[in-house]
Amino acid sequence: MPSLFDYLIIGFVAAVVTFLTTPVVSTIAQRRGWVAQPNDRSVHTTAIPNVGGLGMLLGLVIALAFAQSLGRFDALFDGSIEHIGVILAALAITAIGFFDDTRDLAPPAKVTGIVIAAMLLTWF
Repeated sequence: MPSLFDYLIIGFVAAVVTFLTTPVVSTIAQRRGWVAQPNDRSVHTTAIPNVGGLGMLLGLVIALAFAQSLGRFDALFDGSIEHIGVILAALAITAIGFFDDTRDLAPPAKVTGIVIAAMLLTWF
């Protein structure tokens, strides 16, 4: 059975991975031109990189893999596929965000994708 300290370690791993990968993703986004330009709806005054969710997804996936490798979370992983549903839903949300950031998805497409991600959570 995992202790509170084990959960804190996993949270720390997720935070560190996200912290380290976000600047890399930001640099790639700037080189690819995936930036949000200031407009009348935004509060930023300079172009800011999009697709930051990719770094967050990496943090989640690596933290889950680390948790599984510790062995103290076996009760959560053995005989359960809920973590797969969480990863698939996170992938779906990240894909929606990525395509919205790079191709400007229409609102109905975004809502449809979010509903599909929620359905993935309920199926697992």
